[in-house]
Amino acid sequence: MIFPEAEAKRAPTYARPNDEEFLEPQEGFLMLAYLAKRKFGINVPIIPVGFHYHSFKEKVVEVRFGQPIILPDSIQSLSKKELSHWFSIYKHKIFEIIIQLSAKRFGDDEIKPLEFE
Repeated sequence: MIFPEAEAKRAPTYARPNDEEFLEPQEGFLMLAYLAKRKFGINVPIIPVGFHYHSFKEKVVEVRFGQPIILPDSIQSLSKKELSHWFSIYKHKIFEIIIQLSAKRFGDDEIKPLEFE
C-alpha cells in the first residue's frame, strides 16, 4: 500500500475526516504506475482506499475500496512538461476519490469512476 501523501497520517483527531486532515498528495504513486506502463508495458492499477473511523474510542475502522484506475495509453506520448501537468491534475482527482471514500456518508452510487480527458 502506498499512501498518496507519501506517508501514513497518524490517528485522526476526530471521527469524520475532512480535507484539512489529509496531507498534500504527492505524485509518486502515479509515477510508479506510469513507469511500469512505459518501461515494462504493465498496467498497474491504482486502487483508491479510504479509511472511515466509525468510533475512534472503540477503534472501529471501515476500509473502503474504490474502482481500479488504469492510466491511459495516451500518457506515454506526453512531454515531460505535459506529464508533470497531467500528474498535478490527476493526483488531486484521485485524492478526491479517497476523501469521498473516507467520508461519513457513503454509497457506491455517490462516487463516479475517474475518466481521463
